[in-house]
Amino acid sequence: MKAIQCMMTILFFLTSSFAFSQTRPPKKPIVTATAGDGWVQLAWDTTAENSFEPFIQEYDFEGYRIFRSLEPSFLDIKIITDGFGNRTFRKPIAIFDSTNGIKEWFPVHLDGLHYWLGTDAGLQHTYTDCTVVNGTTYFYAVVSFDRGYAAADFTLYPLECSSLISIRIDGTYGTDVNTVVITPGAPTSASRERDTSPIGFELSPNYPNPFHTDIKGSTTPGTTIQFSLPEPGIVKITIYNIKGQLVRQLHNGHLSARSYSIKWDGRNDVGGRLASGIYLYHIQAGALQATRKMMLTR
Repeated sequence: MKAIQCMMTILFFLTSSFAFSQTRPPKKPIVTATAGDGWVQLAWDTTAENSFEPFIQEYDFEGYRIFRSLEPSFLDIKIITDGFGNRTFRKPIAIFDSTNGIKEWFPVHLDGLHYWLGTDAGLQHTYTDCTVVNGTTYFYAVVSFDRGYAAADFTLYPLECSSLISIRIDGTYGTDVNTVVITPGAPTSASRERDTSPIGFELSPNYPNPFHTDIKGSTTPGTTIQFSLPEPGIVKITIYNIKGQLVRQLHNGHLSARSYSIKWDGRNDVGGRLASGIYLYHIQAGALQATRKMMLTR
């Protein structure tokens, strides 16, 4: 009898150890960034919000933390300490959490430190930082976190996805899908001179970016794509998803040599609303072609 109980205890230990080893943080959001004179804007998709925790068999995504650092390791913002004075957590510049009644402090502490789950403020998919200094390089991360799990017999402490930025041999930076390196600044004299130069081939950044579809109550749905043609010809403007699949053809025909604006409402060729995420818009005019990225949110 004792032998059977011992075997059952060992089996329970091995099963529990394996289950705990399968726990995982939420998926990483895909982040894009733009910068201007005294501002940086981040935008991200909803990939992380479909994260499943196999141990508890639940979709446990809770929210996003926005981190900004002056170094790629983010160590300068790791200033939140545990009960022993050890630096444990990074201090975010913003938190966006789900409106689900799960909020404030996680009930179980880690060496005297409780994890902050937010205030039920609601999710966002854009953030504009207006406290930056022109000419300074900033490192940003949009980190998804889950709600954790607290029960009488075991606890899963809330987990965050990783946020990695590497330094290559040539001194440039390598980023993950949820991290960016960006330097805000005022327009240069060279860019102002280009604005007054003779018309050339150009595909400008869409505006607004990110943008949303034509939902009820919206005053500025969709986004505007601007482009310039140096000579007349057949022009094709198409939209692709991040997998490279064609979702919309905006134009396919002859155009004169001048500047144009064209609106996209975030729908496919049959009028269906597309999911949030990154999309590519492409222009081809004879031998000339260009592609840019944009972010659709809902």
